[in-house]
Amino acid sequence: MSLMEVEALLKTGNAAAAGQELDRLAETPGLAAEQQFKMAWLLGQAKRYGKAIRAFEALPQGYSDVFGRYYGLALAYFEDGQYGKCAEILNELSARGVAKPEIFSLLGVAEEKDGKTLEAYNAFRQGIYKYPKDARNYLNIAALSVQH
Repeated sequence: MSLMEVEALLKTGNAAAAGQELDRLAETPGLAAEQQFKMAWLLGQAKRYGKAIRAFEALPQGYSDVFGRYYGLALAYFEDGQYGKCAEILNELSARGVAKPEIFSLLGVAEEKDGKTLEAYNAFRQGIYKYPKDARNYLNIAALSVQH
């Protein structure tokens, strides 16, 4: 079975079969970097967060999609409940200058779930400052304000 077939299983709601196939495919030696990335992403979608984390971390050092690699890794940590590690990775990604609005959105939510309301507020605010036309951080900061 191919990664494309696994993706189809996930899209049709058959996560159990997709997860089993991903477990088998993860043992395949010699996958190209793009295949390794796709595998890591699909592992996350199949809710196999620990394996997704390991797969993202195992990508070659020179992997070309820096944003995809580290955002995917941060997302896997987030879904695994490791909010501090998620925030650490997103802060490093932002410091590298590889920032998109979704970084600040996920960072703020991770900080809030980690009990760091001020850091969450600052992440959303930074997203608004850097990307004033993107609505998601305005909505996030409004929701945070209502909660607190």
